[in-house]
Amino acid sequence: MSQPKWFVLNHAQVEKGRRTLRWRVTSLDGGTLGHVEWYSPWRCYFLPSVETLFEKTCLRDLADFCEQATRDHIEGLRRKREAEGGPRAASHGGKDE
Repeated sequence: MSQPKWFVLNHAQVEKGRRTLRWRVTSLDGGTLGHVEWYSPWRCYFLPSVETLFEKTCLRDLADFCEQATRDHIEGLRRKREAEGGPRAASHGGKDE
């Protein structure tokens, strides 16, 4: 993914007990727009947002980032499972984590 045009993504501190990454979304002038984080029921990364305005370029950039972060997360789980020789390593069938 190319660098977003209107915001910056930075890794946020992972809370104790959390197993997935978080990113802080900051406007170019330094204001926090929200956090991209894992949403287990949907099995993907998303940006919960309240009273934040996004235009179409921002939304596309955020969607692209969330899709790539989700793919990276799932691939990392697959590699870890394969390295550990887990029972689902070969029979996972491509389902998302």
